Amino acid sequence: MFNRIISQTVQRSKSAVQIKPCDYVGDGSKTLYINGEVSKDAYGRPLTDKGLLYCGKCNTLKQYRIYAPFADKVIEPYVECDCERQLDEQEHRRIAEENRQRQIDLNLSQADSLMLKNTFALDKSPDSDAGKLFRDYCRHWRDNFRPKNIGLYIFGDVGVGKTFYASCVANEIARVYGDTVRALSVTKAINDIFSATDKSGYIEGLASVDLLVLDDFGTERKTEYGLEQIYSIIDERYKAQKPIILTSNLDYKALSQKAGIPQQRIFDRVKDMCVPVKMDGKSKRGISI
Repeated sequence: MFNRIISQTVQRSKSAVQIKPCDYVGDGSKTLYINGEVSKDAYGRPLTDKGLLYCGKCNTLKQYRIYAPFADKVIEPYVECDCERQLDEQEHRRIAEENRQRQIDLNLSQADSLMLKNTFALDKSPDSDAGKLFRDYCRHWRDNFRPKNIGLYIFGDVGVGKTFYASCVANEIARVYGDTVRALSVTKAINDIFSATDKSGYIEGLASVDLLVLDDFGTERKTEYGLEQIYSIIDERYKAQKPIILTSNLDYKALSQKAGIPQQRIFDRVKDMCVPVKMDGKSKRGISI
């Protein structure tokens, strides 16, 4: 009995013309013409000589005919032709890109507005040592610096481009990799913590992003409160193994000079987490790539 069921299934399957999407493309199938006109169904859609719908643009099937043994009947499901499938794929890519861009904008939405505007496209000296160094940092972010928790301590005189390049790195990492980024000044961070209802929650938020950029590092030295809050931020980043980029007018060596215990704690963390980069484009310890 079982063999008879199998035999019947095979016969009905053959008569139902089981096909693959490519079977009617260059396989001898012809469009059915009646009195010189393309044969169409009741809705005006063109048919193959097997009576199946096909696309007149890409000449691929829009309908299958297969035997469903468990239902014991022939079914003719509709399918996408090649050009419809390509349009769907394009739409999916467009939606995915829109979602990616929306997430990037969300990631950067809390950054200082001035820093948001800075990108490598505005760099007037892309071939300078600094321009190359910061681009290399972004290029090797995922395969080197992010996994190893390597940040940057960018220092130099006022107006040499520290904030500009730190912002460029933040924007590049967010837009190329889609990673979460916060970029803000030390003063804003301290003020935000002071006014926050949940101070520890705010600090944890800064610790959770993939990259944190703190601009004008060193201004917190004016108050013990500022020192304590900045240490908390850096320490949380250290424990979370997440990189931080600091910009400062303070020379790297000056960090440890005349430092009390709070300053020394911060300096110890910065030494562990950041490569010092003087804004002549040269690193004091070098960046291993």
